[in-house]
Amino acid sequence: MHAALVAFEQNDGQPARRHALYLNGTDVLLPPGTAANRAGVPIDGVIVKENGPGGVSSMTFTITDPTPSGSGAVNLQIGQEVRFYDITNDRFVFAGWVQTWSAVPFAGVGRAYKVTAQGIEALLDWLKCANVTIPAGIDYGDAIVRAVSNAMATSGLGVPLYVVYPGWILGQYNGNGTQPIGSLGDSTGPALMGASVAVTGPKTLREVCRMIGAAANLPNNSHGQGVPDTRVTIGFDGKLRAWGTAIGNGPNDYSICQVSNAVGGVRAVIPEHIVDGGGVTRAVIVSGSGGTVYGPFTDGTNIPGDIATISDTTVANATDAAQVAGAYLQDKSPTTRGTAVLEENTPTNNVRAGSSLQVLSEPNATGFAGGPIGQLTKTYSAGGALERWKITYGGLPASFTSRVRRLTRDTLS
Repeated sequence: MHAALVAFEQNDGQPARRHALYLNGTDVLLPPGTAANRAGVPIDGVIVKENGPGGVSSMTFTITDPTPSGSGAVNLQIGQEVRFYDITNDRFVFAGWVQTWSAVPFAGVGRAYKVTAQGIEALLDWLKCANVTIPAGIDYGDAIVRAVSNAMATSGLGVPLYVVYPGWILGQYNGNGTQPIGSLGDSTGPALMGASVAVTGPKTLREVCRMIGAAANLPNNSHGQGVPDTRVTIGFDGKLRAWGTAIGNGPNDYSICQVSNAVGGVRAVIPEHIVDGGGVTRAVIVSGSGGTVYGPFTDGTNIPGDIATISDTTVANATDAAQVAGAYLQDKSPTTRGTAVLEENTPTNNVRAGSSLQVLSEPNATGFAGGPIGQLTKTYSAGGALERWKITYGGLPASFTSRVRRLTRDTLS
């Protein structure tokens, strides 16, 4: 469909379009070279913030309507489906739903609608699991599939979610575009559930996936694939993705982003690499159900520092307490992070939030810095041919919602 549209426009003498923006199935993106007073969305006003695992993406754009009182262009509704598509590279750049919109005057008598959409990853917080036990001994991937099946049946949202685990495949431990749930294993077999996971009262699918990851072990049982070793998100194609960090650089179809602060190659504007030890917590004491106290759980460094206390009535035993403490220590550990900006970028490979960034040729000549990409902020030139990327690596940018979700494990605001 997209190829036919592009061919028609080129044969008709129109500039080639690179993107399409669908609002409830209708493409509202203005073609390149369109006059400013036409009804639709100019691409140079589009901002996509693609967040990696643990976050929810967002998109903002403006729909202009020069007709009197904005009566002719759109009928905006909260919850309308939004899909932003890269025609050239044949992939979705965003998928989600209209969350907020506002109207301001435009072209004298018309209206301009400023729209904010939230990403499809919010399903991990909306969907709830209840009254399910994931047994020990099954594949990690099978455990994720069971959790999703329970969440879909429990929640009844009616939103399609593509869930596929093909089993263990040699060399495909982190999954790919057609087999999105990885086995998290190694050359000897898949990761297996080392313990059962019981869910009684409602818990978010995000939290249950975390619990499953914390209970899984590699085939040789050498260490648990626990926090922060597993990553779960939902791609803009509607596929639930799950992978591990023990092997590789993310899903097998994700590309590594290499940039440089030297002349030549893909040059980044003022890349910054930061090692931050501020606000570090070195140990955690957990107060669980009935006031039982567990811990202290330390980060293993033997470096003196703050000891945090957590009160969580859902913690029933020492294993639960260790999972809660591990998640908190990971969140409050020293961070290695940074930013890089790519001006006039023309993306061709599959770099996503969750891919790895490598910053080459540092001033101190120590090789390269970098880490997992936590957020990609994308803006577009007037014709859509060039993109400006601000890349945040080493984790998600600081967010109150992410912090609350980390501490309560069941909250999305």
